[in-house]
Amino acid sequence: MAIEMDALKKAVEGVRHPEINNTLVELGMIDDLAIDEEGKVHFTLLVPMIGVPIRDMLINMVAEAIAALDPDVDIEVAVREMDEQQKAHFFDLSKKNWAL
Repeated sequence: MAIEMDALKKAVEGVRHPEINNTLVELGMIDDLAIDEEGKVHFTLLVPMIGVPIRDMLINMVAEAIAALDPDVDIEVAVREMDEQQKAHFFDLSKKNWAL
């Protein structure tokens, strides 16, 4: 089953950060979301620091949302540290919306 880009975006946009009352998209943590010609889904997880302890959890949360559309889909994830502007946006929202 091929995943449509609109459905993919909607699924990923619904993934909420476990500690901040925002989605990963709102926090600027998802980049380069794409489907290649073979149907493989690619995205980059942007993190404020490479060693963030919940990195794998965040990847799994996004992957589960994508797999709900097609359990057999191949997913390729890159992880990259946010630039200074992206970090400022992330930390501004995290201060306002910290859930714990």
